[in-house]
Amino acid sequence: MKKLLGLLILSGMTQACEASYNIDQVQVDNILSQCLVVNKILLVQKNNVLFLHASLDIKDTIGACGCKSAAISYDVYESKKKILLSHGVFSSINKKEFYFVINSDASIYKKSNYELVLNCSS
Repeated sequence: MKKLLGLLILSGMTQACEASYNIDQVQVDNILSQCLVVNKILLVQKNNVLFLHASLDIKDTIGACGCKSAAISYDVYESKKKILLSHGVFSSINKKEFYFVINSDASIYKKSNYELVLNCSS
């Protein structure tokens, strides 16, 4: 009984954590949209880091979109103030999904909207 009660409490805490974020808080500005489609799945906080879990559909090689390598860079901005919150680089080779770091400290800009910008990596 204690185990079941613990699982129910943990489940409720997980749902409450996920419920505090809305997938619509992230807008994707995908300069590579002719080659790569980003499908948002879930916006979730883990250990105070906010992640966007996304599936990636590779429509064409990234080179067809003008990139000189398979590396894709991304920047995340707080939408209103245009503050850079996160930056990363990942490979487009054999990627079907990816976890974008949206905010490395989810205690700040928690209620904000975010802009995820994808581009070729230099």
